[in-house]
Amino acid sequence: MESLIADDVVVDRSPKPDFSNYGLGENALELLQAFADEIGPHTSEIDRVVKVLGGSTPRDLELIATLHFIARRQRRVRLKEPSKPEVIIELKAIKRDKFDDEEISVWYEALKKAGLI
Repeated sequence: MESLIADDVVVDRSPKPDFSNYGLGENALELLQAFADEIGPHTSEIDRVVKVLGGSTPRDLELIATLHFIARRQRRVRLKEPSKPEVIIELKAIKRDKFDDEEISVWYEALKKAGLI
């Protein structure tokens, strides 16, 4: 992100130094056009991710990213679809009591419904 900010592809509009609120910088269009062929096939997935995750808090994004990582890793290692309890057990082993059962379940279901895990 620091390189994108330095190249004015992305700007951080957050008034608080502990948070980020990224937007497109003046050079974003140039970069997007240069990689249009690579980005194009993934546009619908990018839109889906933004729709599901846009506006999430940093704390929620930490939970979401961890759920996503665990589910994908388990799928690759076990060569089968992981169950919700399997993913949650591993998440709790990593994050301990940082997230309660309800918020874990809500985000797991939202990611599953969106086809992101």
